Amino acid sequence: MNKDEIFDQLSDDFKTTSLSNSTLIDMGNTIIRMSFKEKDPIVLEAMFHAIVSLIETHDIAKYLIMDSVIDNIGYYNEQCIEYILCILSYTGNEENINIIYNINQPVKKVHK
Repeated sequence: MNKDEIFDQLSDDFKTTSLSNSTLIDMGNTIIRMSFKEKDPIVLEAMFHAIVSLIETHDIAKYLIMDSVIDNIGYYNEQCIEYILCILSYTGNEENINIIYNINQPVKKVHK
């Protein structure tokens, strides 16, 4: 199984899991940390898709640590940025409105 397939499977599993919220938060934050080292844009997209599936099913978005993702937004391609915007919107944090607005401004991308 390829890495992107693993995250696709996780995405499906997140929809039906009965793991505790603290475990799911740890898993979400682990995937976020893993994204910093991932270079394959397909795997990155699958990672963020898994996180979105996680937060759509479990109310944990506000507990995910997104600061480093936001600080390094230029590293991610457009598909990942769409997922990141979705994650930020699910947090319910009004401070993210400015971040969401700024992310929508043109940025220099590393991945094409």
